[in-house]
Amino acid sequence: MNRFELRNFRKKLGLSRQKFADKLEISIHTLDSWETGKRNIPKTKVKLIYNVFQNVDNIILTQDGQSAYKNMHSGDDFGLLHINCTPYYDTNVISSVVKSFNDVNEQPTYFVDYPPFRNCTAIINNYGESMSPKFKNGERLAVKQITNFDVILWGETYLVITNRRANNLRVVKDVFPHPTDENKIALRSSNPDFKGDTVVDKSNIASMYLVKGKISQLVN
Repeated sequence: MNRFELRNFRKKLGLSRQKFADKLEISIHTLDSWETGKRNIPKTKVKLIYNVFQNVDNIILTQDGQSAYKNMHSGDDFGLLHINCTPYYDTNVISSVVKSFNDVNEQPTYFVDYPPFRNCTAIINNYGESMSPKFKNGERLAVKQITNFDVILWGETYLVITNRRANNLRVVKDVFPHPTDENKIALRSSNPDFKGDTVVDKSNIASMYLVKGKISQLVN
């Protein structure tokens, strides 16, 4: 388990740093040193982490809407089970994202275990009609973060987060190449009522997430 896996594990459990540290009976200073990479996580502690949280009561949904929670007594690896699930945020967390979903202070509402979305970063709510009918207002979008802005699937839909030099945009748009400048991209709405492209310089993109699919309704 590296520092990124530890932090993602904690966030997918929906726990603050303090609560996570308290459960493990370690100081928050120790946890911070693990999550920032200042200190390596001892291998003996990794097993302890999974054992401590084996009975955490989280809601996990499968494709058929049934609970997928299993504890260590059934022989399942609790840690891997949760890491494979995708956090769903029932708020407009897009406005909180700076560079990644690790910037978000809100905790996930619950986790979704749906195989096509297991490698996704998060499931978020779609707001507005600019991408209708492709993605309607209120539908849930599964997004996966990309790191190389020179490798973009043109014509696909992305969640694009920009810095303040590009007005701190937080938009879900179809992405196209700029006709004359390879260092820029064009953001376009699917809804014909929203005309015109928004041109963004790649250097002003803080993060991008490919929209892998949508869920019209989540079953509790």
